[in-house]
Amino acid sequence: MELRLDDAELAAVDELADAIGRDYGRPDHPELLVEAPALACRLPGRIPHFLNRFRRTEAGHCLIRGHHVDQDRLGPTPGHWKNAEDPQRTLRFDVRLVLYSAVLGDVFGWATQQDGRIINDVLPIKGNETKQLGSASDVYMHFHTEDPFHEHRPDFVTLACLRNPDRTATTMGHIDDVAIDPRDAEVLFEPRFVITPDEAHLSSNNTLPHNAFAGIEELLHRPPPVAVLY
Repeated sequence: MELRLDDAELAAVDELADAIGRDYGRPDHPELLVEAPALACRLPGRIPHFLNRFRRTEAGHCLIRGHHVDQDRLGPTPGHWKNAEDPQRTLRFDVRLVLYSAVLGDVFGWATQQDGRIINDVLPIKGNETKQLGSASDVYMHFHTEDPFHEHRPDFVTLACLRNPDRTATTMGHIDDVAIDPRDAEVLFEPRFVITPDEAHLSSNNTLPHNAFAGIEELLHRPPPVAVLY
């Protein structure tokens, strides 16, 4: 599914995101996350209609095109997600992502990922070049489902590209497009597989202490068997 916004819709989205940014100051403000579904109703009508239809039909992935990113306003790419010099530079884009996501469901992040931020920055980090992390730069990421190790894994993951000078592709797949033998499918629905947390959830890749890391360690060393399909 794909939606291309026109200039009037883009201007309206930016105006709404800027106003909400002024009111709440940051994309993870608790009140903003509560009010986001109602605020999303103020988006140009085609956007919530498109996202709600996608949510109900579960078509694998959808794409909204046409957004403009002022690279001067965005500023330089930080060397690490924790070193963004001025979070206000991305506030419009962050609020916009929260609004779109709120049409799909409740917006949340992980206490054990990027210090609990709702909006995670995916950018190259020195030292992570060859790791299977979003901060890698010299390897292809393996096909994966976001956070399948957790019982409260998300139904949807929303992505917004702000800078991509190399035009690096994001490749997606959907299980409905995979031909699975019925006998194999039966096995995949059984809780006999082990999925462990990825490194992004480890305390070594965060900067703030949190008691949730104990649960991550438990899942890392004593993961319960789960089903691949459900």
